[in-house]
Amino acid sequence: MSLIWNGIVGLFLYAMYVPLLTKGKVHFKSNGVPVVASLDNLKPLLVPSLIISVFLVIGIIMIVWSFTSYFQKGSIFVATPTRFIKYRPNLINLYDWGQFTGNSRIHLNKTSGSIEFLLKTGKIYKNDGNKRFVPDKIEIAGIPNVLEVEEICRKRIKQNAPAPA
Repeated sequence: MSLIWNGIVGLFLYAMYVPLLTKGKVHFKSNGVPVVASLDNLKPLLVPSLIISVFLVIGIIMIVWSFTSYFQKGSIFVATPTRFIKYRPNLINLYDWGQFTGNSRIHLNKTSGSIEFLLKTGKIYKNDGNKRFVPDKIEIAGIPNVLEVEEICRKRIKQNAPAPA
């Protein structure tokens, strides 16, 4: 997405500055009035340059964010008999198996898969007077033996489920 964004901004830059640098001037209309900007008189290009620069900075931020999120290491997940642990540097989340609803979604690929577990905790959203509960979820992606991992987690959830009253 960021490459498309920067490509479109690049077209505007190309249309504005290539004629200026090759021919020494660029012709365009501002509010329907023909304007000529040259290397000696860059004032007519000030506002268009500022607008293009803002979009270019946004595109560069999008590219940097994309690369950092792509190469960022993920979390480490550990399943003990009583807890599910999600470890990330500077952040550790501990979940009792009783916090899970037992509902899960599995997505399979050729070599790996992903699991989405729903928790009993979540948020209540109000829309037109209607209340809707949206559970928190834990997503794990890139699991080689996803069906085995889901079976083990389901077993732990059943073992640690609170007894009915």
